[in-house]
Amino acid sequence: MSELVVLGSGTGVPWEGRGAPGYLLRAEGVNLLLDCGPGTIRSAARWGADPGRVDGVLLTHFHPDHTLGVPELLFALGNARFAGRSPLLLAGPRGLRELLDHWRGGPQGRWLSPRGVSVRVREIAPGEHEILGFRVRAVAVRHARESLAYSVRGPGSDAALAYTGDTGPCAGAVEAARGAEILLAECSFPDGWEGKDHLTPSSVGRIAARARPRRLLLTHFYPEVEEEPVEEIVARFFAGPVERVRDGARYPLGGRGPAAPGG
Repeated sequence: MSELVVLGSGTGVPWEGRGAPGYLLRAEGVNLLLDCGPGTIRSAARWGADPGRVDGVLLTHFHPDHTLGVPELLFALGNARFAGRSPLLLAGPRGLRELLDHWRGGPQGRWLSPRGVSVRVREIAPGEHEILGFRVRAVAVRHARESLAYSVRGPGSDAALAYTGDTGPCAGAVEAARGAEILLAECSFPDGWEGKDHLTPSSVGRIAARARPRRLLLTHFYPEVEEEPVEEIVARFFAGPVERVRDGARYPLGGRGPAAPGG
């Protein structure tokens, strides 16, 4: 059985109780990070995946709040205790190699090529992929030029986790989420803040109503949306279970609800 662990349900704006975007998907001993914002690897270690146990990172796009944990991870892997571990896979949209070269080309770049640890980079386009045993379908969505949403199935499982990453209302978000057991969707701003690049409770509800996942989990909250009756607004469009996630929550894929956060 696969498990989703929420490592950070916030944005690039620091807010009490919500870290930058990052999620841990684990199945059959494999730990895959979905996005990796600042502080993600500290949260991953708290929930059972220290840098030596992170097998890969799958990025949706390259904005700093979703990626700056990657240099942190590479720097941490320079510690001698991690030498000889299995290769780390960095996967994401086209342009990922250029981003990594940019980081490594700066004055601190030598610290981002950990000795004794092989780092593999894989750029993916929209379509079907196999990543560390996970079956991944990538779909282009409206946000940054390179943005992808993902539908992910663990080894030997037909239960799909759909993750929008950052997106505006678009057909791609519906396509990625269609038929998923869990749709993990951004819900950045209150209704009335509609734009092309992010979702509000109403636009999330419309996407879920079309895609019909079994369960909708809301994440990526800016402070402005925290006091909104998000679940009530979404329920005007989507009849299934809906929940705003919290950092540390764990959700089994194939289970009935979240496990209690640990200490």
